[in-house]
Amino acid sequence: KQWYQRRVRAVKKLTTDIEVIKEALHSSTEVQIDNTGSKVRPVIKRCTLILRDISQHATAQALAGLFTNSPACTPSIKCTFAHNNSWFVEFRTEHEALQAYSYFREHPHYFHGDLIKVRIKAKPIQRSSPTDSNPVAYNSALYQGNMPCYPA
Repeated sequence: KQWYQRRVRAVKKLTTDIEVIKEALHSSTEVQIDNTGSKVRPVIKRCTLILRDISQHATAQALAGLFTNSPACTPSIKCTFAHNNSWFVEFRTEHEALQAYSYFREHPHYFHGDLIKVRIKAKPIQRSSPTDSNPVAYNSALYQGNMPCYPA
């Protein structure tokens, strides 16, 4: 929250020209701006797969081996138990995660006799409003009513 407010103050020091701000937002890789140029939201990178209904006897090394030994997959960087027989498998990039996801969806794999169910998990974003009491007033003051934010 505080870093966001500091960044906004820094941008205000540079310019108050809304068109310059919109142009900067359009070229950013960290945020998306809608076609009207009136709404902004963070880009959510999807670098994690969720493997569901995995045997309770699974190990991180055994599951990571599924990706290492698959011809269309880049080895994962981290494999951790989530809960309820589910595991998170992290990749360096969204492209690597999507490539592994597609491969496992198109070529079903089994682990200890059970079909591996694969989903994509987005990285969580911090969900806090700029002010707890009145985020709309904060956004209106921030963008002078011209550019409200998407809710986080």
